[in-house]
Amino acid sequence: MRRAVATCLAMLLFAAVSAHADAAGRHRLPKGYHWGRCLLVADGITRISGKCSYAFFEHGAFYIAGRHQVYEGIDYQNPGGGGAGEQSRDYWADVFKDSDGSWTGYGNDTIRATHGGQTYKSLTRHGACFVGAIDLGESSDSDPVPVEPVKICLWRSRTG
Repeated sequence: MRRAVATCLAMLLFAAVSAHADAAGRHRLPKGYHWGRCLLVADGITRISGKCSYAFFEHGAFYIAGRHQVYEGIDYQNPGGGGAGEQSRDYWADVFKDSDGSWTGYGNDTIRATHGGQTYKSLTRHGACFVGAIDLGESSDSDPVPVEPVKICLWRSRTG
């Protein structure tokens, strides 16, 4: 009897470990999101380089996030549905076309930030990349604001 119980427990443990390893290897994404390759360089710091998740939206807008990003309803629950329960585990960026046809965007400046702490302005497309500047605030003739470059690239995966 002890041997049967021990065998049963060992099988359950093996199944649980196998399921966790499989889930970790195939991080699930929200509907409409895919795996690709991305590059996000802001403030001279490479924040995303390599595997990333992405989604396209209306008018060519898109979102990218590093491979460790988590998603509400998949990786965690947010019963209240408010901003206080949101989570982030990696860098991310949004790029979109404004009504005047120019490209802008925003992204987080710390991994845990769920709201864009950096605004990207004057983005220009160069192939798979958008290059521009981080908006550091208003400047005056006597006190110009330094320009910090930003580069956001997305290469879609043929399999993802």
